[in-house]
Amino acid sequence: MSALSDSIKSLLQFLDKEGLKPPTAAARVVEATRDTRADARGRLQIRREDLHTPEEYKQRFDELLSAGLPWINVSCYGVYEGALVIVIPNQDAARGGHRSTIRGRQRRSSKTDGTSIRW
Repeated sequence: MSALSDSIKSLLQFLDKEGLKPPTAAARVVEATRDTRADARGRLQIRREDLHTPEEYKQRFDELLSAGLPWINVSCYGVYEGALVIVIPNQDAARGGHRSTIRGRQRRSSKTDGTSIRW
């Protein structure tokens, strides 16, 4: 089991313990930066192509763990197309185009416009 899988499992257990049992255990992960937009109600606007399966995102999560951050927040922001939307806020990624590997290719974090997902 990966560190990301363990973190998602802990999040689901926490929600269940608080009486907030999610409707599904399926998950999609998105990394939010300072450039991630929010609507007037404070809801994040996320592009579909930025949603990753835990398997696709686990290497990036390991990169964040190795970066020496004091902690990595793992939060459930809602449900989209039958999967929980797990948001990993990363303030450092917004500075200077931090490089990350997702789906086996190098990807540069940047501000982009696109279709937003709202819940």
